[in-house]
Amino acid sequence: MYKCIHLLFGTALLGIFMFNYLILLRQNNSILLKISLKIDYCLLGTIVVMFITGTLLVPEYQWTYHTPWIEAAYGLLSVITLLIFNNIIFKRKKIKNPVQSLNFLFHLSQLIGMVILILISKDAVTKHTWF
Repeated sequence: MYKCIHLLFGTALLGIFMFNYLILLRQNNSILLKISLKIDYCLLGTIVVMFITGTLLVPEYQWTYHTPWIEAAYGLLSVITLLIFNNIIFKRKKIKNPVQSLNFLFHLSQLIGMVILILISKDAVTKHTWF
């Protein structure tokens, strides 16, 4: 049961993270920015569910928390959480000052987040880390 929830939320996290960025690339207006900010808060909730279900899956499959790909998943998911908080800060600044454009660091953090989510998915499927 936990595995099903974990897989559904993991797939949703990857898809919504990418969708959230792509809607801002096409049009950058205040309405979409506010919607994107709400999506970021939903992504944080999704990450909480991922942490909980991932923690419940480890003993169920008789793995240890010191398995390299599990440690990597926890660490990288923590980095994703920080990147989402970073994006929230960028978007709040943009809402307060509409003339300001989303800068290079915002786009870089989004790209890094997408790569990290793909790496986590690859690690989970192959049961090996990327290093």
